[in-house]
Amino acid sequence: MTHLRSLILRLGVVLVLLTLVRVMFLLVHRASFPALPIGEALSVFVQGMRFDAMTIVIANAPLILLSLLPLPWRHARWHNRLLFTLFVVTNTAVLFLCSVDLPFYGFTGKRITRDILGMADAGLRELPVSMLRYWWATVAFILSIIALVMAWRRVPAPSAAAEGGLLKRLAIGLPALGALFFVGRGGWQYQGLSPAHAADHVDVAFAPLVTNSAFTFGTR
Repeated sequence: MTHLRSLILRLGVVLVLLTLVRVMFLLVHRASFPALPIGEALSVFVQGMRFDAMTIVIANAPLILLSLLPLPWRHARWHNRLLFTLFVVTNTAVLFLCSVDLPFYGFTGKRITRDILGMADAGLRELPVSMLRYWWATVAFILSIIALVMAWRRVPAPSAAAEGGLLKRLAIGLPALGALFFVGRGGWQYQGLSPAHAADHVDVAFAPLVTNSAFTFGTR
């Protein structure tokens, strides 16, 4: 349970960060959306957390497996450093895509997809200027990286002394992996979530608020 608890707490911080980015996205692009009633806003953020949780689980799949499988070396220092690197690098990439799209959405009117790779050369040349021009997105990204590092350090490391035998570890780890598998496909429905599902529970005008840029980049 110590491994599962530490993993859930750390990934929970990423979920909170993506929710805050969604709030920032709404504030920055408020004029692009109709008036958002309270009930609709609740649906947008609840469904948005569903897409965010799916994104987090898929992106962090290697971290999840290495954390929950009862590997004999998972209390070794090098293993913990590997998990820390995976956590920070993976979720920095997720938050980078979401932060980049904060100003970029204003130019395209849609969440970023993989077609942005065709503009990578020009984007890299303009990156220093864009970071200064849209300083607020840069600050949000830097603060999110700091939050990731703090989340890892503040959450207590799993204790080897608290672990039971192999059967107990399997009895906890395998059901947890099964539950996270369903989170990673977006629920129990027949097909995994796609960007088109964003309009299933909210008005189509608010669909860009439900998805996140890391999700659309990875699926389109």
